[in-house]
Amino acid sequence: HRTRLVGGRGPYEGRVEVWYGEEWGTVCDDEWDFNDANVVCKSLGFPAAKAFHRYARYGQGAGRILLDNVECTGSE
Repeated sequence: HRTRLVGGRGPYEGRVEVWYGEEWGTVCDDEWDFNDANVVCKSLGFPAAKAFHRYARYGQGAGRILLDNVECTGSE
């Protein structure tokens, strides 16, 4: 699968979306925390997350919710 950030002011911020099957979809921010943000940032080639936001700071997702209640440990 692929991951991207959309809706931010630059390449280092935005709403997390994932590609699954034939579509981009939303990652719901329920239970979202620094562990989740760090895993996403590392998968995008960044060293780590500096901050994370919830409550649709970068706009509501346009696609289906493909991931919900994500609970990364940070070691993925």
